[in-house]
Amino acid sequence: MFFFYFWPSIVLGLLCCAICLWVWLFWMVRSQRFLIRVAVRVGSLFLVSISLFVGLLVSWASFSENSVPIYSPDHGYAIRVHGIDEGAVGGATEVTLYSLHGLRGDPIFLGEWGAVKAEDIHWITNDSVLVSYHHPSQPPRICISARGVTVHCEQALEPVR
Repeated sequence: MFFFYFWPSIVLGLLCCAICLWVWLFWMVRSQRFLIRVAVRVGSLFLVSISLFVGLLVSWASFSENSVPIYSPDHGYAIRVHGIDEGAVGGATEVTLYSLHGLRGDPIFLGEWGAVKAEDIHWITNDSVLVSYHHPSQPPRICISARGVTVHCEQALEPVR
């Protein structure tokens, strides 16, 4: 489940390596002819600024929250809840079923933002899971089975106020 935790760090690490490479290239052309030097330096500055912009998008694009993996009883599958808050336009909650140690992910639930929390997911057996969702006015957009795991979606009972 390596990719569960480290994908933002991997992307930002690759961007830092790209920035270092472009800075090195910027420095190495200092003894070249004027036109080559200017072209490479302008191109390097452009690529560094694009890399920084992509890094900012990866790290600050939206406010998202990820749950810890919820493993099946035999630890063959894992489920993770990913919530994306998109501000005034709403957001979404996606529940993803992972297999092959996190290398393969299939969405099994998609609903409104905050519709599912990690405590709303319960493994019934090794190949059956129950997803209790909130927001009775908005039924889930997707509730499907995947990879041999049967998914049951039901509306959670709200406490009486």
